[in-house]
Amino acid sequence: MNINSAELILTAPVTPAEPLGAKENNPEKLKQLAKDFESVLLSQLVGTMKETLGTISQDEQEAGAGQVKDMFWMCLSREIGDKGGLGLWKDLYQFFSDMQQKQNTAQLLDKNL
Repeated sequence: MNINSAELILTAPVTPAEPLGAKENNPEKLKQLAKDFESVLLSQLVGTMKETLGTISQDEQEAGAGQVKDMFWMCLSREIGDKGGLGLWKDLYQFFSDMQQKQNTAQLLDKNL
């Protein structure tokens, strides 16, 4: 396949990406989107916390110890999320709702013009 590099140059403005489900007018889907994003963030946060811990004993080097520790950290992340997480999802939900409202207003104005 032969690609002309001149075709890769952007010649038009790039529209900002929209979160999945943002076009739908469903508050529950937006809420779930915000909670899912927060759970990914929590998973990364807990993973970083895990890396700061040193080894505790020689028993950790036994077969299967790594899998057990990974299960612990996964369960910890899930439990934090189930208990309300960091509360970031509420701000994300508000942001997605505001973005959706602005998009709906812009589309309405375009139709009227």
